[in-house]
Amino acid sequence: MTVDGRQFEVKNGGDYSSFFVAFMYPRPRHTRRPLADVLTRTSRSNQQTEMRFKVFTTKHGRLGYITNVTVASARRRQGWATSMVHVLLELYPDCIWSVESPNEQSGQLFVHLARDHPGRILPPLIDTTYDESDRERYDTLPLHEF
Repeated sequence: MTVDGRQFEVKNGGDYSSFFVAFMYPRPRHTRRPLADVLTRTSRSNQQTEMRFKVFTTKHGRLGYITNVTVASARRRQGWATSMVHVLLELYPDCIWSVESPNEQSGQLFVHLARDHPGRILPPLIDTTYDESDRERYDTLPLHEF
């Protein structure tokens, strides 16, 4: 799937009774090996850029949790994580998304994404008694709320 000019592929990680797990990776621009890898370092960057997610079926519909987002250091602050979330919004249009166990970076990202996609992406819970850089500042909305 292509979103924001970037190509991604989703691989199933396992089906369980009430949910499934999958992974998303950027697709390499060049398919010839090994010269393309040496010149563009595509393979290494792709291995370090991924998203893991789960989709649950609840009494109110489908809920998706993004459980892990990793972006290669060479790709950070370029919109890769946002593009991967946009892929999920297109692939699962009937799903409401949240981030599981957010840290400072993913917490801030999902605050902005929730503002841009109200009703489709839930913001993380924010405990303002903690400093902005504290890992405890962001939390996940409990699944039983749905």
